[in-house]
Amino acid sequence: MLRLLLLIVASALALAFQEAHELDVQSYHDKVRTGVWLVKIYAPWCAHCKKLAPVFEKVAAHYHRRSGEVQCGRLDATAHPGLVAPFAIKGYPTLLLLRGGEKFAEFKGPRTFDALTEFVDRTLSQPPTAPGAPRAHAPGAKPAGGSGSSRLSRESMKKRLARLGQSLAELEPLHAGLIALGTVCAMGLGLLLLLCATTTASPR
Repeated sequence: MLRLLLLIVASALALAFQEAHELDVQSYHDKVRTGVWLVKIYAPWCAHCKKLAPVFEKVAAHYHRRSGEVQCGRLDATAHPGLVAPFAIKGYPTLLLLRGGEKFAEFKGPRTFDALTEFVDRTLSQPPTAPGAPRAHAPGAKPAGGSGSSRLSRESMKKRLARLGQSLAELEPLHAGLIALGTVCAMGLGLLLLLCATTTASPR
């Protein structure tokens, strides 16, 4: 009996002091929206994810000892599809560096402790805006090159739609239905007002 109690206490302590956070909707919005995070997106049935697990825990412990400059989290894609949808995941596991909740780098190398830590340190040592990246334009200035600006606009619109889809996916069905109904009504009212404003009475 005593041995069983000690085993339970040891297991609880191990879970409490895990440096890699198991993320869900609440913790993702509360924690990952701030700071720098290395996030492992996985599926429970994935053999490669299971093989990576001890390496990822070692990486998490490494950064935890460095005053938490980088935090590590695991995100189950099968349990939270709405959270991973904006990242267009193509396979498991996927390792992303997020800053302020936004992806700014993806790990593509060998899944070893040295390769992962080198990737994180090298990426964070680079300036936020890499050479050749699109620069912000002064207010009122026209961007050079119409095709580039239109491409950026399309990418921005895709991100906004992905965020909207993520938000709707996390809502209750009743709330999502009410939002959709309100949007349709607002669009219909706007169209009606536009027709009234542009239509002139015919002379008799």
